[in-house]
Amino acid sequence: MFSRFTKVALLSSVILAISACQTTPLTKEDKSISNTYDVQGANKKDLYHNVNVWMAENYNSSKEVIQYSNEEKGVIVGKGNIRYPCDGFSCLGKSNWRVHYTMKVDVKDGKFRTSFDNLELSWPASYSGGISSPAYQGPVHNKSDYDLIRPVLLEQGKGIKDSLTNEKAESDW
Repeated sequence: MFSRFTKVALLSSVILAISACQTTPLTKEDKSISNTYDVQGANKKDLYHNVNVWMAENYNSSKEVIQYSNEEKGVIVGKGNIRYPCDGFSCLGKSNWRVHYTMKVDVKDGKFRTSFDNLELSWPASYSGGISSPAYQGPVHNKSDYDLIRPVLLEQGKGIKDSLTNEKAESDW
């Protein structure tokens, strides 16, 4: 009924239209992903140690490692990656996407702060229906991607805080 060229042209037009809707430019505030967590009664040394343990337990790939750690300054920096956060129809064509990032944790008595930067997307090369797409790894450029990624990264800070609370409960086993 439709020629192969017509199908490819129609598919390309649909993809271009969808992409055009999702290219809202990013502001500096959009790129800022950080949060501070209060941990009453915890001292800087214990927080520093526990954050290192959390990162070691949760970043288990050879590319996800602690890049810098300074106990005196209370700073830990690690590189990580997660699956691109999508579900249902929004995952169409994005199931193999990864989000790479740098996570910095600053600790002091009674609190810690997580911040994320250097966000990059990556996906492998693919070939489907006669259409070839090259592999990609580069910065996140649009707001819709940041809006999906931000809550997943901030959840890591909640995970650290939860692990500190659970450690106190389990310390008297």
